[in-house]
Amino acid sequence: MDKAAMARADRLQARRAELAKLTSGELTMLATDRGVAIDPTDTREEREFALASAMIDAEDAEAAATAAKEQDERERRKREAFYKTKEGKALIERELRQTRDRRIRQQHAAFIGALPSDARSKGVHVVPDSHAGAASPDVPDGTYRVSGSDWLLSFSGGRWVQASRAHDRGHPDWTEIPDVEGASVAARARPTTVDE
Repeated sequence: MDKAAMARADRLQARRAELAKLTSGELTMLATDRGVAIDPTDTREEREFALASAMIDAEDAEAAATAAKEQDERERRKREAFYKTKEGKALIERELRQTRDRRIRQQHAAFIGALPSDARSKGVHVVPDSHAGAASPDVPDGTYRVSGSDWLLSFSGGRWVQASRAHDRGHPDWTEIPDVEGASVAARARPTTVDE
């Protein structure tokens, strides 16, 4: 018998000694309270053993749940402490930027794949409020350009609101994002103007 089995046997013996002090009615009432089914044909010893075993199982389950909860709390505090460090803040910023960029690339791909006629003719496309795919809570308000694209996507209030042709300016007023995940921003291609 290993140590764990021996410890359980000792606990069973101690618990059965406590239960032996109860009357039959008290034992039956305790079993009912604990949800332990007692067979009326069982001997007193069998009833004590079944109840003691169920009580120890419940204690073990409660101890395991408490230990798991404490471990989760330690891990949560450890994560919070890490996120307050310089490295943790950089990680959060990088993850938020990657999520933002991924969402912008998805919107850009969908827009380019179904380039609306107003965008082709006027160089601007205002996204209707009813547009099902316009929700973009991961993208902060601003204007973004997927590297190498001629189109700027504008976001406001957690939604994609407009697409417009990129303009030719010395200092762009948009945020350039990489065209593929994990890449850096490519050299800026000269954007076309609406008149071209």
